[in-house]
Amino acid sequence: MSTLKVEWNEELKSVLIDDGVHTFPRRCEVSRELISKVKLHSLCEMLIDSSRVTSTENPNGRPIDFCVTSRRESQGVFFGPRGEVRRGERWETEYEFFDITEQGELSFGFSVDYPHVGTEEEVVERTSLYFERLSVRVHSLKCYAGDFDSPPSWQIEIIPPEDWTVARCADVSEGVRILLSQRQANPSSALGAYTLILSGRSDLLLGQVESDWLEVKRKGYGISTPSQKYEFACDVAAFANSPTGGILVIGMSTEKDSAGRDLLSRLSPCKTGSLNLQTYMQALADRVVPAPEGLKVEVVPAEGGDLLVAYVPVQPEELMPFLVKGAIVSGRVSGSYFSIPQRIGSDKFPASAESVHSMLVAARAIFRMKSEG
Repeated sequence: MSTLKVEWNEELKSVLIDDGVHTFPRRCEVSRELISKVKLHSLCEMLIDSSRVTSTENPNGRPIDFCVTSRRESQGVFFGPRGEVRRGERWETEYEFFDITEQGELSFGFSVDYPHVGTEEEVVERTSLYFERLSVRVHSLKCYAGDFDSPPSWQIEIIPPEDWTVARCADVSEGVRILLSQRQANPSSALGAYTLILSGRSDLLLGQVESDWLEVKRKGYGISTPSQKYEFACDVAAFANSPTGGILVIGMSTEKDSAGRDLLSRLSPCKTGSLNLQTYMQALADRVVPAPEGLKVEVVPAEGGDLLVAYVPVQPEELMPFLVKGAIVSGRVSGSYFSIPQRIGSDKFPASAESVHSMLVAARAIFRMKSEG
């Protein structure tokens, strides 16, 4: 995966993002989309370098304020211009901050508005296992009661691993919002399901229906033969070719509901230690082209056994279509061909000629716009 580089230019007193210059006296706001691929160690070095600039506005040598913005559709209670309470939907801007702590570590700060948890104990209960499994430390946790201008919120600052990207931090902040913004968090997306599994609440997936973004299997693929590795690679690539991304969970059972749909009915964890994570990851590395961005394949403990989770975020259009090396020919996997799997509802199909052509046209158009812009 290609990455962008962010650095501080001493001569210009500016933040440089590759060949672009962002000049601000003490504050830099950039969109999450622009720097999603930036590695955190690059941000850390830039902020430390910016702190060496002292002036009357910055006598103590503080790093430049570095804010990441994103737009999202929000539902809930809003405050009008005269302080009146309103309800409905609207687009809001999220502000998330990167900073350097007194200990010289990079921190990532974000807020969860309109939370349904009111005490620090409840926040810790819902998020501690999630953060632990992500190797994240909480640096600060504060409750803000809100006023006429701002909603009530939890202000959270974490110390993420420096080999992460900005996109990975964005997933975590969205995941924490899922955990804290509902009375009982329920999955409504692949990220929601992934968050609940990591936070030890895989049971909250029960009752969900397999869909265009969710698939479960009671047993592992076996992953010892070419056909098993090919099947696993096709399942993951189909999610990568989907506009919603998706999540595949090994270790859950389904049953048919009255409409004939596959309903997640119970946890059926695999025997502890029976899922060879490296073999599964190697099967994807060997067969899926290109490698999906942000793909996470993990073994997660659950009810005395293990689940294997493959989470596929929504992919950039310019990377599509995702190909799988090999195809089933005369009942066997032939390496002389390739497949383009797609997911329609809860089923997987080979891509049609029309859909492949549409993906190629779209990718060329995006590439041309980026080249010209």
